[in-house]
Amino acid sequence: MADGKGARTGGGFWRCDNCGTPNPERAYVTNCLGCGQSRRVSGGVVLTQTEGETGRGRYLLGISWAYAVLMVVLLSLIQWVGDGWWGVTVLLFAPRWIFLGPVLLLVVASGLRRCWWHLGVQGAAALVVLGPIMGVSLPLKQLWEGRAAGEQVRIATYNLGMAPIEMGALKAWVDRLSIDILCIQEGGRDDRAMAEFAAAGWSFSRKRHVASRFPIVEEFPEFEAKWEAEERFSTMLERVKVRTPRGKEFVVASVHLPTLRPGLVRLMNRGDVAGLELHKDWWGRETARMLAALAETRESPILIGGDFNMPSDDSTMSALKANYQFGFEQAGWGYGYTRPTRLPWIRIDHILASQDWSVRSCQVGPDFGSDHLPSWCEAVLMETSGR
Repeated sequence: MADGKGARTGGGFWRCDNCGTPNPERAYVTNCLGCGQSRRVSGGVVLTQTEGETGRGRYLLGISWAYAVLMVVLLSLIQWVGDGWWGVTVLLFAPRWIFLGPVLLLVVASGLRRCWWHLGVQGAAALVVLGPIMGVSLPLKQLWEGRAAGEQVRIATYNLGMAPIEMGALKAWVDRLSIDILCIQEGGRDDRAMAEFAAAGWSFSRKRHVASRFPIVEEFPEFEAKWEAEERFSTMLERVKVRTPRGKEFVVASVHLPTLRPGLVRLMNRGDVAGLELHKDWWGRETARMLAALAETRESPILIGGDFNMPSDDSTMSALKANYQFGFEQAGWGYGYTRPTRLPWIRIDHILASQDWSVRSCQVGPDFGSDHLPSWCEAVLMETSGR
């Protein structure tokens, strides 16, 4: 050791106390070649960093590793536990970009200490957050897959909310994209709100939750409404069969599952875990009812659009994924967040398709006044479906 501070290996080399790299004993080598830490001079003797500096660097590296492991654990909880535990339920509906905050702080701290080798661990943690935790979709197969032969259909879904909607702008957007089917939740039941579409000759389902450029040839029985106290709302489900200009028929369903918002509010305001559990259980039962009703149409190709009030990476959505393709995960790029409108952080509005369809693209639309953003997909009814 030089003055007890710098480890020498002999043979004209000194070993960095921080990373252990052997460095040549040359006057111009003022920084470790492995980690970049500068050497200090004391009484004419060149020294490496002090023990305190080394310890702080190792401490930052330890925190970085711990945070990277924590992000992997968090991802596992989201995908495998889901809303099976109320703590994960809160994470599911929180803006997940908040987990980037600690990574950025660690990067700054490591940069100030010139611990550049920390960036590998911190970058890996950031990629886990930016990728699967935040729900990024990268359908790379779209780059080389050929286009399926069949009839193209464009479908959009939009929860109009209860605020006034810019219906003229919405109609112009639908026309510009050549949308064929519009699945509507909430405010669309108002006849006056859909006057723009009615004037253009669109067909409507019984309760006006489905609007179609194609003629509606069949309406399925009305879905039974069931309600419970404490804002446990009923599922809305409306199903129709439409016929395309080429004579193909398929089913369209507009869905609105119950919201967990009242349960989350009870938890935040009163710490009422039981209240949240009631709403989670209700959502699960209503989802099972919806799946049973959709199964009645399994003989026909189907497109489903709606507000499911649940992100697609929740483990309880596995029953839907077992039967249907999620449009954005199949063909959407990025995050596809649909709520809230100003700084969206969650995707709870989905378009689903049976295996008869090849989903070619899926995107989120602009704000027309609701607290949700619309989303739309282009799908091809494959000729090989045999229907």
